[in-house]
Amino acid sequence: MLKYFSSMKIPWRILVLGLFLFFSVAGFYSGFISLPVAEGTNGVAHDLSGYAWSSNIGWISFNGFNDGVSLSAVNEFEKYAWSSNIGWIRFNPIIGSGGNALPSGQSGAAAQLNPATGQVTGWIRACSVFKSGCQGNNDPADNYGLKLDSDRGGWDGWISMEGTAVDGSPYGVTYDTNSGQLRDYAWGADVVGWIDFCPKDSDPTLGDAACVTLDTLNVQCQTTDANGNQKTNFDLDPITGTVDVTWETTNPTDSSYTYNWSWNDGQPTASGRTVTKTYSTADNNKEGTVTVTNGGNGTATCRITVSNPNTPQLSVTVSGGTYGKVTADNSGSNPLPSDWISNGCRDICSNTYSVTDTVTLTGTPDPLGSGACLDPDTGDEVACVFDGWIVNGSDVVCPGTSPCGLDMSTGDKFVTAKFRNPAVDLVEVTIDSTPAILKIDSHNSGQPAYTPPATISVTRIDGGDNSVLEERNAKVCIDSFISSSGGMSIYNIVNDDTQRTFCDFDDDPGYCGQRSQCSTLSSSNNYSTHFQIMIPDRSIALRDGSPYFITLSILGDGLSGQRELRFIYNIGGGGP
Repeated sequence: MLKYFSSMKIPWRILVLGLFLFFSVAGFYSGFISLPVAEGTNGVAHDLSGYAWSSNIGWISFNGFNDGVSLSAVNEFEKYAWSSNIGWIRFNPIIGSGGNALPSGQSGAAAQLNPATGQVTGWIRACSVFKSGCQGNNDPADNYGLKLDSDRGGWDGWISMEGTAVDGSPYGVTYDTNSGQLRDYAWGADVVGWIDFCPKDSDPTLGDAACVTLDTLNVQCQTTDANGNQKTNFDLDPITGTVDVTWETTNPTDSSYTYNWSWNDGQPTASGRTVTKTYSTADNNKEGTVTVTNGGNGTATCRITVSNPNTPQLSVTVSGGTYGKVTADNSGSNPLPSDWISNGCRDICSNTYSVTDTVTLTGTPDPLGSGACLDPDTGDEVACVFDGWIVNGSDVVCPGTSPCGLDMSTGDKFVTAKFRNPAVDLVEVTIDSTPAILKIDSHNSGQPAYTPPATISVTRIDGGDNSVLEERNAKVCIDSFISSSGGMSIYNIVNDDTQRTFCDFDDDPGYCGQRSQCSTLSSSNNYSTHFQIMIPDRSIALRDGSPYFITLSILGDGLSGQRELRFIYNIGGGGP
């Protein structure tokens, strides 16, 4: 239920807001905590930008790009603002009955602007009060689509853009036509409290970002490559190690317009309708913001990803490493470690190369006299066998022979080499996953997102006793985690370790696609393991690489089996 302070006037509210800010326990700057980094998708201009402030929940971002708050042609607000504490706030909430009903005794419509008076009226709503999405239903058995009162503190999520307090003092958000900024206060009950739409009025040192601004010029920006192709993902050149990116606004070229650019990576500000920058390091979160002025004003922010595809990764997993080894030539700009070359790889080995390199792997079975392969019935020594290659989930690249030549210019390579004792019966297994397809269908900025946990189980194809898996030290392994777009490992799509995709694999958790990950199978776990994918923060680069192909294989003496899973990261353009 929406509650109003019983005896509060705006000057008193400002005093309380100031006291809270100056005595905040951490992170205050001139009375305010630091502005958060803007979140969102790329390129399409939004109508509102900047930040509002609540002394209860902190900063509220209007920098949502495709999903950010906008104003329609009929002056109705639409889409979402973002709070890192309560999530999405919808500016065109559904108003009706059941879970969509306004607080008792209240009436009105969704938020809208009266351009004649500059008054903002109506209601907005926090999405976090709902079980899913951002609207309720009329089913009392489902609590009208709302979370339990105990889970939402009794709050219904409604925020009023204007009204009258119990003592008769009016409040409300207003639009200043001179500055293009929204000002004054909305009320969100005890949970959110007062929302200041222009906190820079209390502290001018915060700058214009600390004020919600209506983009009266409908500013838009885009990024293009050296050939004028519009794009958001750029690769460093393999020869120069750099890439040129042109940032431009699509607004008019009239001399009465001024254009000022700033970037989030510390590069100097610049002016002009188009600006070209040269980048030499990978970064999945470069942002450029242009402010356009001509009587009115407006801003737009574009985000790009700069990747370095010039250091492809080679990872080798050896199945049956007690029966043979994999060696590699020592060519290339980043040769393999000397112990791999001389002693060979018998487990899991990895290295990076240049895109100009070709690597030749050789699978060598242990020779007679080594005692590696013995007949379990007679004890006689037999010759160990090399059983072929699997490269990025396929045996077509190196069909069953040794050596195996790999052209690193085509992307990351994940290789499994198979050795076996021919005196031990070959046991083929089936690898199953429940669910068969792993998905993340929505992802809020600033929060991690997870796939549902998957159960990976292994059984013999012939229906025989699965105890042979334990006897032969069976492991099920994630051999590769490859994007369907360009064949790049998911590990290399994002360059910041804090933002990399994480694979929680029972015995062997780690970054997805960095190396093979293996989990031991035994009767105690019913010859199964558990697998879950976590992405720390919403990522457009990872979305653009979806879907992904995950290759699972079985490791163990005389065991054979493989399975491909799909991971889909389909977060769309935004919203809850």
